[in-house]
Amino acid sequence: MGFRIIELKLPTGFEEELLHRHIAHVLQIRHFSYQIVSQSLDARNKRNIHWLMQVGVSSEELSGGKSPSPEKIEIPYKKRHKRVLVVGSGPAGFFAAFVLQKAGFETLILERGAEVEKRSLLLKQFEKTGVFSPIANYSFGEGGAGTFSDGKLTSRSKHISKEKAFFLKTYIEAGAPQEIAWLAHPHVGSDILRKVVVNLRRLYLESGGELLFEALLTDLVPKNGRILEAVSTAGSFEYDYFIVAPGHSAYETYRMLINRGVIFRLKNFALGCRAEHPQEFINLSQWGSVSLKGVKAAEYR
Repeated sequence: MGFRIIELKLPTGFEEELLHRHIAHVLQIRHFSYQIVSQSLDARNKRNIHWLMQVGVSSEELSGGKSPSPEKIEIPYKKRHKRVLVVGSGPAGFFAAFVLQKAGFETLILERGAEVEKRSLLLKQFEKTGVFSPIANYSFGEGGAGTFSDGKLTSRSKHISKEKAFFLKTYIEAGAPQEIAWLAHPHVGSDILRKVVVNLRRLYLESGGELLFEALLTDLVPKNGRILEAVSTAGSFEYDYFIVAPGHSAYETYRMLINRGVIFRLKNFALGCRAEHPQEFINLSQWGSVSLKGVKAAEYR
């Protein structure tokens, strides 16, 4: 069995049959299997917007080459009799707890905000009436800030291909579209992500994990250089290990940690705002048309 990675240019609205024909034509073979490695949109020429694709092809008709082993993280299970408290249910907090739970630790996630269902309801109320909820807003609540900011799945971290593959596979298992595994700039979209986050919660709870919403961390109690207890609005918890992943805007938590001697490093400058544009406006600007067959929405920064 031979293997080859080829690069293709395909129109945005291509069907699988066209991709199949292109592969057969480029490699001059008839029988094969393939997997999309990467896919990015080339919109530099608005008169010729197309997909740039890398496709891995396996076939008995090819000589040489070896299909790469899929990037995979093994999480060996071992009953460890250790308990871990994780603060924050954004991607960092959730996956820390999820992986540790699968590895045999007993884990509990504390989330200062509300679950997605309640968060969605109170956010709609805020957008309609201006009545703000401190437990259910754009920053705080199940899934973190990204749940209501389009769910972009990009990272500046390098050399995390196995971890990235694990994260994306888990999102797909929870209902995210398959395409996030190969798109250059994957994002789930807020509408789908709200359902995905609920499914992630279910996977975590089924693995034996615990989760408390509307539980704000208020203090960490140290003794002899070791944290012994976490104090929250939902009670106090004595655990073996503590992971604090509060995301942004959790100023009460930052101040508490600073008062407890945790060293912080400030960014030189950080300022954020939320800007909303009609999607058709962005599409027209990026593509020269208000819609493009086979592409959900134009990307922009």
